[in-house]
Amino acid sequence: MKKITFITSTLLIILLFSCKTVKECPEFNYSDLQEVCYNEFDTLTFMNSQSEEFNIYIQEFYFSTSFEQECSGVERICPCLNNVEVMATNTLTNNPFVFLRMEQSDVSEMQIFKYQVFDFYFEIDFINEVSNIDDFPYMELSPNFTIDNTSYNNVVILSNLENPSLTVSKVCLNKTNGILKIVKKDGTIWTRVEL
Repeated sequence: MKKITFITSTLLIILLFSCKTVKECPEFNYSDLQEVCYNEFDTLTFMNSQSEEFNIYIQEFYFSTSFEQECSGVERICPCLNNVEVMATNTLTNNPFVFLRMEQSDVSEMQIFKYQVFDFYFEIDFINEVSNIDDFPYMELSPNFTIDNTSYNNVVILSNLENPSLTVSKVCLNKTNGILKIVKKDGTIWTRVEL
């Protein structure tokens, strides 16, 4: 009897874990573009101390489409991630690249902003990480950040602590205005103008 109970229990557990359901994941909701501080065909102008300009030219936006995914396991929790990719070129290259990819989940408030600034790739979740910024050694929060007599609130300063071969040392940004300052390892500081 114990053997039959054990076999039945084992089969039931295997059956539960092998059950799969298909979940329909929605396309990117265009109303969520308000979470992205850039618009198509914006030009982001940065200037250094020698009054030289560096520009990032926002190009097209690419939106994720709807898709199906399999959910397995007992709880069958499988979040759908949809995204928007902000393509850009810059003063140095005419080749378009993904300047920003914003990903969000349908089961949490998670919004991850993945940036490429020169050779520095980083990501930040303004909703969940900034409130716990002390847990991240490569991030600090400046409640008031001033550029040319203009004050910005809740500016996050991300430091490149992991890859010494990169040219970027720090990037300063907030969710409302995006990239505000880029500090390179050679001492060049690119500051955003014309906000």
